[in-house]
Amino acid sequence: MREIKFRAWKNGNGFAYDVQNEYDSEPWVYKDGFVNCDCFGSLLNRDEIIIEQFTGLYDKNGKEIYEGDIIDSYDNDSYKYVIKWNDRLASFTCVSDDGHDDEYMHTIVEIIGNIHENPELIE
Repeated sequence: MREIKFRAWKNGNGFAYDVQNEYDSEPWVYKDGFVNCDCFGSLLNRDEIIIEQFTGLYDKNGKEIYEGDIIDSYDNDSYKYVIKWNDRLASFTCVSDDGHDDEYMHTIVEIIGNIHENPELIE
């Protein structure tokens, strides 16, 4: 069974990882650039925070792949993909830089950035 993990993006403050395990004794404690509440659910309703889920997969360097990551595929040619959740398939998919959905993860991939810090990689 894959591990269920989340990261949170707050513009200007970067990422906080394992936010579902971030429980503070007092609400609204400033921690690693985030104002955290006393529960993960309270982060879900904050407009300035984007929650992204771990796919359960790793890139060729052993780095965890999250939705919103931009990956480079080395199977045949080099393609850039953004990891997104697909409601119709109820799974994560790779969306290529030309907008094509790829329903499977290629065997050799490397995280080259994410949509928040490196949007120029997919423009």
